[in-house]
Amino acid sequence: MEGFLATGRVQKLLNSIEIAKVPLCLLVAFSSLFGFLYANPVYSEKAGYIFTAVLLLSCGSATLNSYQERGTDSLLLRTKNRPLVKRKISNNNALVQATLLIITGLTALWFFSDIKTFISGLIAVVLYNFIYTGLKSKSLYAIIPGAISGAIPPYIGWLAAGGEAISFRAMLPVLLLIFWQIPHFFLILLNHKFDYATSIFPNLLKRLSETSLKRVFIPWIAALSVTMLTFTVLPSGIGNLGRMIIVINAVILFGLFCVQFLYAKQPNYSYLFKHLNMSIFIIMLVVCSGAVKI
Repeated sequence: MEGFLATGRVQKLLNSIEIAKVPLCLLVAFSSLFGFLYANPVYSEKAGYIFTAVLLLSCGSATLNSYQERGTDSLLLRTKNRPLVKRKISNNNALVQATLLIITGLTALWFFSDIKTFISGLIAVVLYNFIYTGLKSKSLYAIIPGAISGAIPPYIGWLAAGGEAISFRAMLPVLLLIFWQIPHFFLILLNHKFDYATSIFPNLLKRLSETSLKRVFIPWIAALSVTMLTFTVLPSGIGNLGRMIIVINAVILFGLFCVQFLYAKQPNYSYLFKHLNMSIFIIMLVVCSGAVKI
């Protein structure tokens, strides 16, 4: 009996982790650490506190998003087996989890940093949960507030480390995340094209052919690659090896997408999706590891 109850508790925990989208939120939190160390290349306890605060906040926002989209998730093959759709976790529990995580994350940002990071975190939640999520089923332009909200975490880290609110260096990590998120979203769309093409939701596959949508990728990936390269010429703790890795990473990323979209009869969208995410992780890791001084 005890073993059965323990198994049940583990399953509930796994369901809570799934609706919080923890793996994705870890990447979001890491981007705040990236922003922090980019602004101040000395690791401190504060950097860890900001990472934890953003992780809690993003998990809360993701949980709320799971609750908000439980109805529409049931209409897509990609999302129809999520815990809230299958009622593996109650709506009330999801709301409590979202509320506690968001409040704790915002409080931690204020306590360990200042009002600027608190407001930035609050803006990210509002953009994601109350503008992007609301527009998602109504307009193609929902991707704009969605991309902006996803680009705020490195800015939170930047501000928490003492970076100036407005400058080119402050905006560079934000641009990096925006240029990454657009093709990230497009690849999800193309990888599940039959699901989205027949859905009731507005999406680019209802406006553009698959061939036309693939053409849109090239300038976006070019912009992302150039933004990556910009980190090699700005003052930072990145050494020559780090700069070389960033250059190789950017060149391979751009070359791979060009080959896949211009020459392959059927691009491997799943592989490109994984490579795109790995590329953004690599540049953040290089900047962080090159900056850390213990």
